[in-house]
Amino acid sequence: MSPTGQRLWSTIAAAKRRVHIDGLWAAAGSVAAVVPAVLVLAWAVGGAETWRDPGAAPLAVELLAVLGGGALAWWLFRRWIAAYDEAHAAAAAEETLGLPSGTVRGVLELSRTVPEGTSPALYLRAEGEVARQLSATTPAQLTGAAGIRARRRRNQALLALGGAVAFVLVLGFASPERASAGWRPLVHPVAHLTPPPMPALEVRPGNARVPRGGSLTVRVLAKGRHAVAVHWRSAGDVPRNRELGVSGDSAATSLASIDAPLTYWVTSPDGAVSDTFRVLPVDPLLVSDLVVDVTYPSYLGRAPERFDGDVPGLEIPAGTQLRIRGRATRALASAGLVRRDGGVRVALRSTADRFDGTWTPTASGTYDWALVDRSGAAPTSVPGALDLMVVPDSAPQVEVLVPAADTALSSDMKQPIAANVWDDHGLRAASLVSWRVSSLGQRDPTAEQAIPLGGASDHASVEALLDATSRRLLPGDTLHFQIRVTDNSPGGQVGVSRTYTLWIPGMEELRQQADDQAEQLVNDAAELAKTAKGLQESTRDLSRRSASSNARSGSSRGGSPGGNSRAGADGSKSPGYERTEQARQLLDRQEAMVNKVEDLKQRTAQLERTMQAAGLQDPELQNRLKELRQLYDQILTPELRQKLDALRQAVAQQDLEQMKRALEQLSQQQEQFKQQLEQSLELLRRAAAEQQMNALSQRAKELSTQQKALAEAMRKEASRPNDPAAQAQAQAQA
Repeated sequence: MSPTGQRLWSTIAAAKRRVHIDGLWAAAGSVAAVVPAVLVLAWAVGGAETWRDPGAAPLAVELLAVLGGGALAWWLFRRWIAAYDEAHAAAAAEETLGLPSGTVRGVLELSRTVPEGTSPALYLRAEGEVARQLSATTPAQLTGAAGIRARRRRNQALLALGGAVAFVLVLGFASPERASAGWRPLVHPVAHLTPPPMPALEVRPGNARVPRGGSLTVRVLAKGRHAVAVHWRSAGDVPRNRELGVSGDSAATSLASIDAPLTYWVTSPDGAVSDTFRVLPVDPLLVSDLVVDVTYPSYLGRAPERFDGDVPGLEIPAGTQLRIRGRATRALASAGLVRRDGGVRVALRSTADRFDGTWTPTASGTYDWALVDRSGAAPTSVPGALDLMVVPDSAPQVEVLVPAADTALSSDMKQPIAANVWDDHGLRAASLVSWRVSSLGQRDPTAEQAIPLGGASDHASVEALLDATSRRLLPGDTLHFQIRVTDNSPGGQVGVSRTYTLWIPGMEELRQQADDQAEQLVNDAAELAKTAKGLQESTRDLSRRSASSNARSGSSRGGSPGGNSRAGADGSKSPGYERTEQARQLLDRQEAMVNKVEDLKQRTAQLERTMQAAGLQDPELQNRLKELRQLYDQILTPELRQKLDALRQAVAQQDLEQMKRALEQLSQQQEQFKQQLEQSLELLRRAAAEQQMNALSQRAKELSTQQKALAEAMRKEASRPNDPAAQAQAQAQA
């Protein structure tokens, strides 16, 4: 074969190959479309139980699809590929080039063998001419109408395949559950022939403990089943069973009145059998023999108490100890108390079926029992909760009665103090605490003075005397004090009164106090002298009437003056009885007057001390006060006391004669008493006047000293007019 003939064959073979390739793509696309068709069919029947249930339908569909696809592929191969040979390709080339029919085919046939009698030159010429014409076109152009049909079939098949695939994807995304149900059997069609093994039966709660006589709820999870049966057998009884319908893959029933150990298990119609479980009845957990001993703090001296069973609400002082013990009907895993707000937990020791413990409550509240047995069960009956009110030990309280407020310290530098102290349980000690603060603000160390406690153990009235004579107090200083009390609790709580202040009066204030005291003494002495005059007249009048009455009574009884009858024959009061009562009243008035004189004496001494503190120590004034003291000593003589005692004895014995003599003697003493009081009044008036003059003199001296100091300061200021410090100093001195 010449080279030209080889090129001719190669060109025709290329055109034929082109048609075969397009035919193969078209056939492959057509056969591949069988897969989407099968998937669409499976999606359509995926909702049917016959398709989902195990069976041969998916396998049959797949076999039919394979056989149909193979037959379609064989038919299309013969129709679109094998039927297109060199003759069809040569005819298509002749048609494309417009050559006479047989031109290309004849040249191809002669290229194999040139028959005898044929001119080789003519053949070569014809071969060259055909080859030249074929070389001017592409293999695709040479295919002509056959190539066009092949390409159209290819495009249509691939487009149809793409549309089918897209439709399948839409179905899968639109209804994934149905798609999964329809397509899953196609993945494993052989495995779908036989059903999968059913899941095992799940039984709850399995082994269990229930209260004796109680019930047990049995729940069964039976996926893929329509019914199950629960079987049980009690000890010493025949087996029993109960059929249950399955709803939503589960079923439930209750085994009631369990008084003896039993076993139970579950079966299903497909032959599945669960494990065998055991149910044990247990007696209820009860608490008995509960005893709570309450031991109060020793310092209270309170006897302990015991409570059996339910404990009533307790109000206990802080520090009280509770000892708890009890017993349960079976062994306990833990025991304790829990406050209802969860803030406090009290653990008790548990040993077998007993529990005990010691606890000192520190917080009030309601405490519930927390008891658990070894199976984790709580008791069905427990004692009532412990309702506790813990009362803390309060600090002692102090109320100062004297002085009731801050006051000035008297001139004798002594201040009586009285107070009430109390505590809720008991008192241990009390003390008077005082300290001096100078006019410059300097504080001295604290001085503490013990105060004896009297009265009951939980309250007392205390008295103390604050003696400041050795405290070096000066005018402008202050003395502060408070009463400190300690109770008898173990902690020794301390209660303190408020702090009171005693200040030292200045010279001007002391002088004013001396003036006031002197004026009050003069007024009281004048009132007392007036009262003494009236009392002396009343005593003299009663003495005269007593003497006259005794004389008449003596003559009427034949000279027996000692009668002391109280009443007459008609029951009326006798004149003797009336005189006795009058004498008793006079005696009371005289004793009251003597007491007032003693008070004047003490107040005079107080006035003298006040005047000394105020710097009023004029010799004449001191002489007047000394004369007053001597006069009061003369008034308050033992003879006056004796006469008062004699009159008191006569009144007590109702001896009219003795009472007459006592009244006469008292009248004479009262005359002297009155004169001495008048003399003391005159002395007091003179002393008061001298005290006022002395005070005026002292004030004049102080004013003179201040004026000199002011003048000196002004002189210094004038000499240094531009010195601000000197001006300030001069103003301060002024």
